[in-house]
Amino acid sequence: MLRIGSAAVLSLALAGPCAAEELLAGRVQKVIQQPSGADGCPPPCPVEPETLPDGSRRICVSNGGGCEAMELKVERDFLGRRQPGSAWSVSKRVGEWGSALPVTSQLIVVHDDGTRLRWTPAVMRDGQVLVHPDRFVSFLLAVKREWFGTDTTGMVPVEQVVERLRSGK
Repeated sequence: MLRIGSAAVLSLALAGPCAAEELLAGRVQKVIQQPSGADGCPPPCPVEPETLPDGSRRICVSNGGGCEAMELKVERDFLGRRQPGSAWSVSKRVGEWGSALPVTSQLIVVHDDGTRLRWTPAVMRDGQVLVHPDRFVSFLLAVKREWFGTDTTGMVPVEQVVERLRSGK
């Protein structure tokens, strides 16, 4: 008998347990992509099908596209743990829709609550980091975000969206 299972390819982080909550403004310094099976990017499925106790075999099928990592140069930490100029890194699997990490030199705000990573473009005005409160995107969604330029209509300081982000909305 042949059973088909799917890989758990939607895991957010490749390295161990989730870290503490992060809410950072910064600029991407680099994004690295790796194929599955490369160092630091294990294959999503075992090489050989798993044999179950009843003798049937479980086959793993994955449409994951490897792994990616991003390094952010921190300009502001809204939770007060990281110094400006320090580096923050995140690694994740690439899903079926391709890369979801932003490749830009524009200011972005990243929120990591330990289970979900989201980001949004941001603008610095009069010493405040402004964001559109409804435009944080999950890293699991391969949605191309639109940059805002100099139009700050509808933007609010990051501090005004902290509770909403924490509630998962």
